[in-house]
Amino acid sequence: MKKNDHEIWYLSPFRNEQKASFKINLKKNTWYDFGFGSGGTVIDLVMKLQNCTISEALLFLSDSNYSFSFHQQKSLDKSVEKIDIIKSMPITHNALKGYLKERKIDLHVAQQFCYEVNYSFRGKTYFSIGLKNRLGGYELRNKFCKNSSSPKAISLFQKNKSNLIVCEGMFDFLSLMCYKPILIENADFLILNSLSFISELKNYYQEYDCIELYLDRDNSGKKATKILLKQSSKCFDMSLLYEGFADINEWWMNYKN
Repeated sequence: MKKNDHEIWYLSPFRNEQKASFKINLKKNTWYDFGFGSGGTVIDLVMKLQNCTISEALLFLSDSNYSFSFHQQKSLDKSVEKIDIIKSMPITHNALKGYLKERKIDLHVAQQFCYEVNYSFRGKTYFSIGLKNRLGGYELRNKFCKNSSSPKAISLFQKNKSNLIVCEGMFDFLSLMCYKPILIENADFLILNSLSFISELKNYYQEYDCIELYLDRDNSGKKATKILLKQSSKCFDMSLLYEGFADINEWWMNYKN
């Protein structure tokens, strides 16, 4: 990487190269790839990297892990703060059991899909409830932190069913399984772990007869639902179940009281 007050040069994210040809203009907040002879805004870059529409790119950027500005580039380099997984095992720690109880999640449900994960971060060791994604990374949750290890990706549980249930996060998924345990045997499940992965759902449209969407009822979740409903007639919005609440887990915690 080369840098001055006005621009930063990187190796291109689109190909393997030895000499940096990808320039970011810090004053204009734009990029230009000299190998391709093209460039644009941050939105253009996300569309190209994710092979997605402008609406999907905006949703990707609305996720808390990303920024519309190239001036935030340093915060994206988390190599210094990398989470290292030490081991995973069945959930047995009393503190994690207590946290599941607070979130109204039955232990036997959580144990079917999640692990107790020990990991190191910034030189210290921690333990959390972990949901493994399809690339081997984990979504990590305990009473005091919300984190994830690399690589970040969707979580997928498939049993060759004709129905796919899509949730936004770990506790939304677990709440739904507690509310309707029969789904565990009668459906496949995809947990996005971040709305930035909604474009991946296109890869599963042909596999299923019905895709039920249980996304959050905030602005980003509603936008994502609208996009998916337009993309495929197989998609159905199921969020009326928890109307008046931010997400399934918030609704479930109130429903159980």
